Amino acid sequence: MQPGIGAPAAAAPAPAAEPLRVAVISASQTGNARKVAAELQQRLAAAGVNAVHAAAADYKPKNIAGEQLVLLVTSTQGEGEPPEEALSLYKLLSSKKAPKLSDLKFAVLGLGDSSYPMFCGAGKSFDELLAKLGGERLLERQDCDLEYQAEAAAWLEKIVPLVGSLAAAPAAATGTGNASGSPAPAAPASAYNKANP
Repeated sequence: MQPGIGAPAAAAPAPAAEPLRVAVISASQTGNARKVAAELQQRLAAAGVNAVHAAAADYKPKNIAGEQLVLLVTSTQGEGEPPEEALSLYKLLSSKKAPKLSDLKFAVLGLGDSSYPMFCGAGKSFDELLAKLGGERLLERQDCDLEYQAEAAAWLEKIVPLVGSLAAAPAAATGTGNASGSPAPAAPASAYNKANP
């Protein structure tokens, strides 16, 4: 009979909706892929997305089975191989023990050198493996040549708003009880900041 008591209880479940987690993984040999991935993470964070950047060397390959969205920026070495730091992730995804990734959304940006026959081979391989294991491609793979800046920037312009709309969708679906009028993703982004453990 007391409407004041029922109102807070109804608003309480709204924060329980977990925000979309985005793993930005860079597989780099010379540092270019790492720079692009860092810029991607910063742009996503500025858009209120809970995005964490990890170099492939620091990323535990088995964690990919629990990811919601992976954005992979990778260079290519030698005859189309991934950089050394990404070999363990590549081996897992191409092995018989590879996890099913039916709950995963992903996108791949490949950096390479078109003078090599296996141009952007690592990006192509990762893109194919993630799709083969059940992942849903969020955006077509982009292959970038030595002068990668313009193509990479164009890809970032497409992927950031796409991920931003996905991150906003759960908040809109649950109906936020946010009376202050501030953007809903802002609070979860600070609450789940893995960059500063």
